[in-house]
Amino acid sequence: MPSEAALDAWTRRIINSVPVEIYHVNRPAINAPDVESAARVLLFLIEWQFTHNVQSATRAAQDAFRQALTDSCGPANTCSLTTHYMLLRNARTLGIRVGAGLGAGVQRSVLRAAVDIVVHDQACWQEMGRYYIPTIHLDGVTTVSARIAKMKTAGFLSMLHLLAGLGGPHPISPFLLLLAIVGRERACLVDAPLWRVLDVELYERFRPWWEYDGMSAVPVSDPRIFGLLTAASYDRLEDVEWLLSKLVFSSPLNRKKIDEAAATSNEVSQDYIDITFESAFEDRVRFYLVQPGHPDHDEVKAMVGAERFQREREDPVLRARLFLQTIHGCDLVPMDPDIQFTFVFRHTGSRVPVPANEDGPQPAPLFFRTCFNRCEVDIDRGVRNILDEAHPYRHFQAWFHGGLLEPNSFNMV
Repeated sequence: MPSEAALDAWTRRIINSVPVEIYHVNRPAINAPDVESAARVLLFLIEWQFTHNVQSATRAAQDAFRQALTDSCGPANTCSLTTHYMLLRNARTLGIRVGAGLGAGVQRSVLRAAVDIVVHDQACWQEMGRYYIPTIHLDGVTTVSARIAKMKTAGFLSMLHLLAGLGGPHPISPFLLLLAIVGRERACLVDAPLWRVLDVELYERFRPWWEYDGMSAVPVSDPRIFGLLTAASYDRLEDVEWLLSKLVFSSPLNRKKIDEAAATSNEVSQDYIDITFESAFEDRVRFYLVQPGHPDHDEVKAMVGAERFQREREDPVLRARLFLQTIHGCDLVPMDPDIQFTFVFRHTGSRVPVPANEDGPQPAPLFFRTCFNRCEVDIDRGVRNILDEAHPYRHFQAWFHGGLLEPNSFNMV
């Protein structure tokens, strides 16, 4: 796996090699009400340029593009007509605005959503283990030209994903990308006779791959080839402990001084109450992230639906991936080895506990700043009330989980 510095250097070399148009071209600019809509607009723009190849944005070309965009994606979305070259040169700053949100976190979310939309097009893609590969046969509805345009769009999006610093576009098969970039002859270059001498078992395991005719269907019955197709892996989050090690809890209070003052006083200060709830919040977040599946709570079940709740019930990394997607805008492990995800505390409202016979006020919502990998936590009376709940913290889990489900829009950051 390359380092972040190596990927950044490669990215800059590629971007610097992209040709510059000799005429005026619009900078990328997309406005959409939610993440999915923005992703569909980006895909529409990429595919439009493959099918129309508009290099000079004349008024007629822009009018035709705007009308087609409205017909395909709806009137709430806007997009400047620009070229593939301009998109590649601005891969780190695509000018994507979702609602009031604009920045790196927004762009990461939109690019990941675009990949998800691409691979779930069943006319062109099929799931194979942990990855997606192109379907072998046409569905009888999609034309050859339409399929080619969609596959070109997927390839371009993969390059954009790489140049944006996100690494490989999981779950598109890394073997597919390797074959597309260097070709099968180079991607699968092996010294078969030497392998056979050194390791007969390894030779037999890999032999079906280089003997496979790329023009024929993948032999589904041969697990060896499927194993090779799904062997490589991008860094999708698999280790919850890694995520836990990256969490930082930032307090506005000096805990050492508060603890020292508490040791010499018979009264409980407001600051001491506040740091107690900060510690409780940290404990419950760490407990929440290591639990499998969705929290067993009626409100959560209503949000995700019975089928999804049951299907993901035993998933050990579901919550960690939802959290990473929300706080970072991307479900892939960041390449920066020093990255941190920070909770920033603020304390508001009365510190008087809610009486046991009362429901208590609604907890303040979590506020995520994806561009800065930060979550702002207003510990108000409602949050303190759910932090007072005993193990297994059902209401806290439901409240926290609700802030992570299907993040598809942004507030002003």
